[in-house]
Amino acid sequence: MKENVNNQARRKVAAKEGKITYRGYMCSSCGGLDRYVSNNNCVCCAKKHAKAYDKRQRELVKELRERIAPKNKKAS
Repeated sequence: MKENVNNQARRKVAAKEGKITYRGYMCSSCGGLDRYVSNNNCVCCAKKHAKAYDKRQRELVKELRERIAPKNKKAS
């Protein structure tokens, strides 16, 4: 419980100082300590999720372009 109170205090101080991240409690997934002030998410995990999301989106766009391209060529 005390760790959670210290974490909240550090987060409030970082928010007052206008910082984007702060040093919080250890992430249960990756062990990282840096967290975002805005949502308390782990910075390392957020970057991993964003990278995976971007990769999935690029693959989806590529797949859709491949489906549409042959139709456009036939119409020409």
